[in-house]
Amino acid sequence: EATAATAADGRPTVGGASLDASLGSLRQCQATTMRSLQLDSLAPGLRVEITGRLKSAHSTHLKMRRKNIDFGQVCDARALRIVIGEPGESPGTKDEVEACYAVVNAIHKLHRAIPGEYDDYITNKKRSGYQSLHTAVTGPDGALLEFQVRTRAMHEAAEFGDAAHWLYKDFINAVQPQNRSVPEEVGAVAAGVAEAAASATAAKRSARAFSRARRL
Repeated sequence: EATAATAADGRPTVGGASLDASLGSLRQCQATTMRSLQLDSLAPGLRVEITGRLKSAHSTHLKMRRKNIDFGQVCDARALRIVIGEPGESPGTKDEVEACYAVVNAIHKLHRAIPGEYDDYITNKKRSGYQSLHTAVTGPDGALLEFQVRTRAMHEAAEFGDAAHWLYKDFINAVQPQNRSVPEEVGAVAAGVAEAAASATAAKRSARAFSRARRL
């Protein structure tokens, strides 16, 4: 079973849980969040989607090594992603962006925020163009839980747009500081991801342009 513990600095941690237990716990957190946040009042008239994800073993290992921390102290080892609104040009509409901040404020009222783990990448976007609000809290089960809150437009940019094109560069940067060469087949896969993201972005832009032209 998933267990919650406390690190030396007083932060909650995630104990050694099996994959099934971790997924089950994340689903419970997702259900509790949907019941507690009252999203209809926080994002009136807007479509809201909540999904959960566990961080990959590779990404978790890199973060542990970079920050010199234990697995249980990785705040985004599991996360709930809240996506608000409809597809469109990033960052989304004014109402959608304001709803993102309202949702994070509500999350902080429901759960104890972890000091130093709130990042506003909407106001201060990453150099890749990535935009989202990230905050880590003590989840409903007492263990660390990250929330990522963004508009649908920000989400699509992160998954398929310019921000996604940095996946390949991030991978190369993670490997090369160790003075290791990138295996040819791995590099090809990473490059393929970037190319597929670029193609998906171009297709979406063409579809939106065609849709606008039909309305004129």
